[in-house]
Amino acid sequence: MKKNTWIKISALSFAILASASQAESGTTPSVQEQMNGLADLIGSAAFLRDHCGVADIPANKSLSMIAIVTAMDMGWDSREYYPNGESTGMYNAKLDQMGQKVEQSITVDGADVSGTCQSLAANQHIAAFVALAKARG
Repeated sequence: MKKNTWIKISALSFAILASASQAESGTTPSVQEQMNGLADLIGSAAFLRDHCGVADIPANKSLSMIAIVTAMDMGWDSREYYPNGESTGMYNAKLDQMGQKVEQSITVDGADVSGTCQSLAANQHIAAFVALAKARG
């Protein structure tokens, strides 16, 4: 696997772990940090679906809605992810687009896909999100 891909996966894992540990410590990450962490989960799950043969992961729209549920489960105020704090449902187009960019950034290097798949599947936060997505998807 190329060095850049490992750096991206490491950064992705760190961002997710940092968000989770901040939530556990009672320190709430900024709205942008929250959205970045959720987008990392969406993009990673989409990569597993689209490039790793995990066909039962739902579509990005569903992943975006499940990310909102994940945010609420962590005690984050997901209303702040929407313009003017208003939403007409759980779907967040901006979060969906951010997740797509994460997936694209993982694939940019033309990396060793099987190594990337193994790294993403082994991340406990991504695995938990994927399990939730499959259960609710």
